Amino acid sequence: MIKVQIVEDNPDEAQILAKGITIHHEIKVIEVSKDGDEAIKKYLLKKPDVLVLDLNIPKKNGIEVLNYLCNLDYEERNKCNIIVISGHFKDYTFKSLCKVHSCLEKPFDINLLTETIKAVYNNYVQKNHYKRACKKLFMQLGFNPHNISTLLLMDAVLLILNSKQHSFKMKQLYIDLSKKYNISENNICWNIERAVKSLSHFCPITTFKKIFPDYHGTKNPSPTYLLTLIVEKIEPDLLIN
Repeated sequence: MIKVQIVEDNPDEAQILAKGITIHHEIKVIEVSKDGDEAIKKYLLKKPDVLVLDLNIPKKNGIEVLNYLCNLDYEERNKCNIIVISGHFKDYTFKSLCKVHSCLEKPFDINLLTETIKAVYNNYVQKNHYKRACKKLFMQLGFNPHNISTLLLMDAVLLILNSKQHSFKMKQLYIDLSKKYNISENNICWNIERAVKSLSHFCPITTFKKIFPDYHGTKNPSPTYLLTLIVEKIEPDLLIN
């Protein structure tokens, strides 16, 4: 479910926006704010996935809201995903630091806003969520986060998650990672196998089974099986066996 906050001082327009985007069941409007001060307060409280921000609002205008969000600490600022809407873009100057993913000029088709929200979510929010979840799980498994073998294994997990495909092939992962890092597929394969084998040194099988309760093996799994376990832990409904 994509959580959206709308900032719009015109109640009729706000209602049209909220009703239009929630026709699609994967989007939920969790807050409608009528001015800049309320927008900031509710944003920090409810932490929406995507902020739809009109620039021409009272108390603090949209640019002032953006500037405030840009001055949050790095972790909070990095979670800001903003779509700006306005009929008067020429009247405003944006700071380069602001994390504005899209600008829609009024009037616009509500379907365009809906598709933009989905695109921002898929390209930024969900990818960041996967990356954080992956790092946390790899730490629990005892992997060295600075080791090239670990990084390649983690990238393989993220490729599977971000592809949204219900299955994966190791050969294709090796090809994709080889292109990304400009090293041979054999080197990719060797490093991923090395990372999997290192599990026995950092993560006892008893700990492994606590993290993956459905695993009933007596030794560390194969690369394919480990990737499947990790992906299913982060996104349970993605892969179809």
